[in-house]
Amino acid sequence: MATAERDGLIGKNPCQIQGAGQVKTSERPLISLADFARLVDAHPLDLRPVLYAAFGAHLRLGEVVGLQRRDFDVAAGTLAVKEQVIYSRAAGEVRTQTKSDSTRTVDLPSFTVDALAEYLETVPKALPAAPLFVRADGRALTRAQVQHAWNKAREVVGLPQYHFHDIRHSGLTLSAQTGATVRELMQRAGHSTSAASLKYQHVAQERGKEIAGGMDVVMRGLNRA
Repeated sequence: MATAERDGLIGKNPCQIQGAGQVKTSERPLISLADFARLVDAHPLDLRPVLYAAFGAHLRLGEVVGLQRRDFDVAAGTLAVKEQVIYSRAAGEVRTQTKSDSTRTVDLPSFTVDALAEYLETVPKALPAAPLFVRADGRALTRAQVQHAWNKAREVVGLPQYHFHDIRHSGLTLSAQTGATVRELMQRAGHSTSAASLKYQHVAQERGKEIAGGMDVVMRGLNRA
């Protein structure tokens, strides 16, 4: 109908609904550092590095289980995110390019580097192309196993509102709060456009106003004294 209107075949397009075609999802809850620590502690020891990697490198679930040994550079403190593992009803879990079809190298916070380095000391040596995260029998950790452990942990600590993907969201928000620019957030997250990364800047700005307001309250109290 829009084409017909542009071509002059009809006077006015009757098929116009305000906001039609726009899907709006509710804002996901932000995992606080205290809640994240509780969720980590509720996981088995061998799965905790998975969470630190997801938080520190802002990984999607498929990207976490798609990591290989060669992707982690302990000396440089970086993680290369090249592929992901997705679930196909026909073929099960299959390895593909990342969601943005690009490779990114993320500088890791030291707690993530330490967690991954310590984890690799506990598992058998393997070829560079071997999975980074493995099960007790040496096979690759699967999406389903990570998700099952996450579901169990959040129920144990009474935080059922959090999704695994919220780890990535919280890590990116913390990056923005520490001063990362939109361009830097895009690189760390693997976003192809600035729109997705801008929301983390907005969160950081809102938090900045809260901090400034808190400082005002303290200073007013001192002045009254």
